[in-house]
Amino acid sequence: MIPEIQTFIENKSSSPESFDSLNKLILEVNNRNVSILMIVEDLSDTLVSTDPKVRAKGIELLIRVFCSCNIDTITPKMASVILKFCLERLNDLHSLQYLLDGILYILNNLNANIEIIKEVPKAMIEELTIQGYQQTVRHVIFKCYETLVDKYLDVLKTIEDTFVPGFVQTVEGEKDPRNIMIIFKIIKIIVSELNYKPYVEDIFEIIFCYFPITFKAPPGNVIKITTEDLKNGLRECLVSVPELSKFAIPQLIEKLSSRLDNTKRDALDVLIAGGDVYNFEDYSSNLDKLTEILRDEAFDNAGEVLEEDYIKAITGFTKIFSRGGNEWIDKYVDQMTTKPISYIKDFGHPRGKFSRNIICAVIKENEYAFNKLINQVFPDLMTKIVQPNPPSVQSFLMEYVKNLLSIANLQNISEDHLIYQYKDTLYREFNKLKECDDDNDFKKSMEITSIGGLYELANLKGFLSDEQIKKIIGDYNNKLLQDPREEIRKLCLKNLLGISSKNSNLIISDTLPLLYSKLKEDMIDSNYEWILQSTEDITVECKFYEDTMNKLIDIYDKGIEEKKNKDYLTKLLESIKNIIERGIKIEDDKSLIISCFPLFKNNILRILIKNSINQREELPNVELISSIFQKYISILAKNQIKKFNEEILSIFIDNKTLDLMEVDNTIKFEPFNENSPKSQTCLLNILISVTCEVDDTIFKNTTVKKVNEKYLNKLVDRIINTLNSYYANLASKFISLYCIRFNNEKKIQKKIKNWIEKDIYSIINSNMVFKECAIILFSWLSKVLYIKSNNDATNYAMKLISLIHNQNHDSSCVNGIKTIFDKTSYPTETEKLYTVDKTFEEKLINTLLKELITTYKNSEQGKNLSIIIALGVLLKLSDIKKIANKDEIKPIMLYALTLPNAEVLSSSIEILSVIVKIEPNELKNDLTTLVEFLLKLTKARNSPSNTIKVRVLSLRLLDLISTMYESYLLLPIKQTVLNELDSALDDNKKYVRKMAVHCRNQWFTLN
Repeated sequence: MIPEIQTFIENKSSSPESFDSLNKLILEVNNRNVSILMIVEDLSDTLVSTDPKVRAKGIELLIRVFCSCNIDTITPKMASVILKFCLERLNDLHSLQYLLDGILYILNNLNANIEIIKEVPKAMIEELTIQGYQQTVRHVIFKCYETLVDKYLDVLKTIEDTFVPGFVQTVEGEKDPRNIMIIFKIIKIIVSELNYKPYVEDIFEIIFCYFPITFKAPPGNVIKITTEDLKNGLRECLVSVPELSKFAIPQLIEKLSSRLDNTKRDALDVLIAGGDVYNFEDYSSNLDKLTEILRDEAFDNAGEVLEEDYIKAITGFTKIFSRGGNEWIDKYVDQMTTKPISYIKDFGHPRGKFSRNIICAVIKENEYAFNKLINQVFPDLMTKIVQPNPPSVQSFLMEYVKNLLSIANLQNISEDHLIYQYKDTLYREFNKLKECDDDNDFKKSMEITSIGGLYELANLKGFLSDEQIKKIIGDYNNKLLQDPREEIRKLCLKNLLGISSKNSNLIISDTLPLLYSKLKEDMIDSNYEWILQSTEDITVECKFYEDTMNKLIDIYDKGIEEKKNKDYLTKLLESIKNIIERGIKIEDDKSLIISCFPLFKNNILRILIKNSINQREELPNVELISSIFQKYISILAKNQIKKFNEEILSIFIDNKTLDLMEVDNTIKFEPFNENSPKSQTCLLNILISVTCEVDDTIFKNTTVKKVNEKYLNKLVDRIINTLNSYYANLASKFISLYCIRFNNEKKIQKKIKNWIEKDIYSIINSNMVFKECAIILFSWLSKVLYIKSNNDATNYAMKLISLIHNQNHDSSCVNGIKTIFDKTSYPTETEKLYTVDKTFEEKLINTLLKELITTYKNSEQGKNLSIIIALGVLLKLSDIKKIANKDEIKPIMLYALTLPNAEVLSSSIEILSVIVKIEPNELKNDLTTLVEFLLKLTKARNSPSNTIKVRVLSLRLLDLISTMYESYLLLPIKQTVLNELDSALDDNKKYVRKMAVHCRNQWFTLN
């Protein structure tokens, strides 16, 4: 017998010995030193042993090796043999789990003989009594059925007379949510692809037994199935075919009388969802019972929780009964509204409000039903509202009228409609509501009804005169700007937006100017944000982009001059950005937003240049301005980008401002001044953005001609001699971007080498204290050589590493390494700019890692933090699978977990997380040590360096470990982890506590 087989059989499956022998056997099979057939021969006696435990061990070994070896070592014939072997032994209870695992693996991954595939559902139906097995076994059975319908539906069609009734009878009574979801999925496939009609009643019985769904997801919800998932699956099954209606509708109507709100709600959902599928005859034959229960439940038992559901369902049933024509609408409307109409006439009835809502729901989406009821109730209603009613009655009636008018707008009624006969009455009575000075409990509701009612009148075509609509808008404007009540302001804004669809000219001429004038006030409070929000909403709704953007920029400009509050100016810019982003998302408005670009560009550039000339540092939120330009550049047409590129280059290279910018040309403008204020760095950002986006033709014919060698030399000289690192970084980024896009690669790489070795090295190798800006430029230029796969990139990156030991420059050098390899450096998609040779990249990174490791080993204890940080930065930007010296990196990262430095800790945990996720075996032997260190880092009181970020990252890694390793490795340390997490569970930060709970649940459920 093969030694590994003997070891596995003699030891427990969860023991390290069994685990190692299994892995060795799999490796032997993959290397083709051992075949599956040889394993079967060695196990021949074991597989037929009369001792069920020995037999189960043999089958377990065979299946685990078979399922774990490389697929290319298994032929279709071998797959068929193993599949037949598994099917013939399905009555072996002790081995069932492994046999099913083998069947599922073959169905999912291998090609077996179709005739044997046909036997799979037959054997499972004949041999397996699903509800007699434990949960894990049942789940594999259902996964087998799921794979059959997903991959072998054509095979199932040839045996549908066996499969359909067999499956329906076999799965009855299942309770595992995962398996129930599979049942729902398979039932939907059966009724759409197979002959289901002889078994309709049986199908209904197995799915309706789950109604209503009462499942509640456990804490942590490891199975990732929600109550809504199950409800949706059940509903889709119940309304999948018309033949189910004769069984489902009577049962669902009965469920409407349940004492449980959820049952009623779910029954309504299915009844409405079936409206387009179920046979109409099954609805019509149950009309009396349905309307009786609907009325009784709605009036007597629904309660406020269910009112909305009943109202929505009542509207849905109108649509369903309209399938039968006006005759059935008449029957449904009469039965549903007779009782509510009588309650409305009895003004003191406690269900009067709900009666009103029922009537509106019945007629809401059907023109015939609406006209029928309006003719029946509206004249009497108009007579009643002009009478001197108590406030409670008048408020109730006018709300009822408002709701009917809202439906009238939905129905888009014509001017010859009955409602138009009451123009003057309605306008007068709704105005009287808001003018009521009586101090009563209904004053607020009457005011809200008045606002809503006048809105409905204004939207009815030709109902009110222009003067009346203008007066309504004026009233809304006053409340929008001055009313202290948020509810009233929001209602008025909503109504103004609604009116704008038919009266946008009045909104533009009356409302927006008032909003603009309010924005000029320096009022940093909640009302200021409200005014801005209203301006944005009305601008987008009325498509009045250009004027609003012009006004906001003007207010922003004057705000800078008047040195207004920074938050005030920020809100204005954010509002401009919001308007642009919202407009872009509306297909028809995108061109309008683009047409505003010249206005935005000219004014913002004028502001930036004016502030740059005046050397103002206080210009706020230049980053926000840059982001708006980036947003614009991403949507502009090629010719527009070309023009903008020419303009921005003219500003930078020729120091020329556009004539329409109206700036003081007596003062020299130097856009690349190293002592640049914030406005100038913003201009640099804009230059970088547009340089990223122009196509190769524009870059070659415009940018390259403007930015010549002399100019670049001057810029390099400025960078290495400045003390402004922020400026140096942006200017260096632009140079690198230029070099990446320059089409003469040989020439530009030679130029870069010349800059580095003649200009930059003279500073880096000197005794100067401040070398940061030279290192920044050095890093960006090295990035270009790395992208171009130039071997000098290796030497220059090694130079950065050699400088890390100097504490004056260590952070600059670490940032430099990040700059070289970071693929998010530029404000565009990396693939649009360049692609990196993967072989060159892999070789370069491994060379640098080796150098960092050597430097680390040679450095003094306590002075190697920057080396560890650099290692972390480089590893995060690398493909862990391609790293050559993981054995040397691993102990450094583990050691780093003991250092009292938050940056080092965070970096190390992030790297270890990647290793655990991608290469878990690399840390298998160090698992106990790693967990021990991480548990210490989850405790805030242990060290000030255990910041919230460190604690969260540690908990996440512990959580990940619980899912990535075999149980036998984790169980010995399980209790220690659970005990040590107590501190994190009581952490003073909510997010840490949340992560600790999830982590503890993961470890607690290990078995």
